[in-house]
Amino acid sequence: MWREAKTYAAGLTTVLLWSTVASAFKLTLRYLDYGQLLFWRTSFCPRRLHSF
Repeated sequence: MWREAKTYAAGLTTVLLWSTVASAFKLTLRYLDYGQLLFWRTSFCPRRLHSF
């Protein structure tokens, strides 16, 4: 029973996080165009920061 509860909790967490990211992306596009969004995304990309 414990394993099943953990599975449901992980699934619910995934759905909540996915919808939060989608909402943030939609709100961001209200204020930034695609070029600006791409610029800020690449400016703060963790892989880019660790490559130095």
